Amino acid sequence: MHEFLHRTRYAAVVLIGCLALELFPWRTALAQEPAHAENIRVERGASSVTILYNLLGENGEKYTVTVTMRRKSHPGVNYTPKNVSGDVGEGIPAGKDRRIVWEFAGEFPRGIAAEDVYFAIGAEEASSGISTWVWVAGGAAVAGVAAILLLKKSEGTTQPPAGGSGFPNEPARP
Repeated sequence: MHEFLHRTRYAAVVLIGCLALELFPWRTALAQEPAHAENIRVERGASSVTILYNLLGENGEKYTVTVTMRRKSHPGVNYTPKNVSGDVGEGIPAGKDRRIVWEFAGEFPRGIAAEDVYFAIGAEEASSGISTWVWVAGGAAVAGVAAILLLKKSEGTTQPPAGGSGFPNEPARP
């Protein structure tokens, strides 16, 4: 019985250690460079702006892409366009010649008069769908149940004597 308890405690420690290692964001720590946009080009139309860019990141990963309009002469001016379509938002894969179309006429009916406007493209890895906290809570629950089941003594059972035949000892006589 002592050997069984020793093994189950060892298994519980290994299980808890594995769960702790699973929580560490290894892919993020080992990533060479975060996703980013480069080679940003702008084509202006009468009521829309088309923004072309290359999204650099890991193949097979999806990213959340944002676009912000800025001005060189006023660095504090940051405007997030609302009526955008194309390769913007969640679930955008890395690749060349990504396209965002901004129909600015609804937001700026008189047009954009500034000549020093440029666009910044932001990209970060999209969430996997299930929150990290769900995994943490689930792992803690599994580890707790495993520890309880493995380390709990059965109630109502007696252990055989150390060198005996499996029967309990006789009660002492007066």
